[in-house]
Amino acid sequence: NLRFELDAGTSVQSGSTPQPPFTFTIIPASKRLLFTDYGLIGRGTTIIPVRATGATVEHLDLESSATDLVVKFAWPWSVRTPEAEFVEHIRKRLEQKGQRAMLKHIVDIKHSLRRTIGELKLPRIFMDPAGIDLTSQMRELRCMVMPVYERLEQVKDVAEFKKVYVDVVRGGSLYA
Repeated sequence: NLRFELDAGTSVQSGSTPQPPFTFTIIPASKRLLFTDYGLIGRGTTIIPVRATGATVEHLDLESSATDLVVKFAWPWSVRTPEAEFVEHIRKRLEQKGQRAMLKHIVDIKHSLRRTIGELKLPRIFMDPAGIDLTSQMRELRCMVMPVYERLEQVKDVAEFKKVYVDVVRGGSLYA
């Protein structure tokens, strides 16, 4: 089994409370495929199917170590608002408006982190091409750990699609 660790970052549930490193085992490809979004100029998004191990199960408030999760890695421009912040705002807003039933339709991010290329000591941070300021063009690593969600293509029929669509629209209107 292939294992990896994510450092503390920021846990969505605990805000800025320091956390121990989170450990995961990658799920064999026969169960779920690794997803990479290829593009000439993109965010380099990669989604890896994993399961939490050890104390990570408790820290992420999971039912068990058999809970299927994914880790989404992306390299967006550092000036973009992180996806995890949008999701956290939507989830809080739904709770404030007493719409807890809608939360099942919104991604439940268990853990997120952001790292600049300077923090990761990647070569680009040390480059100074002819005195050009690259800071506005910098990307950062963003990771999110979340449960596995099924693809929209897997709805059984038109009635199920309509229910999902209406719930998303209703949830979106509560966000405003």
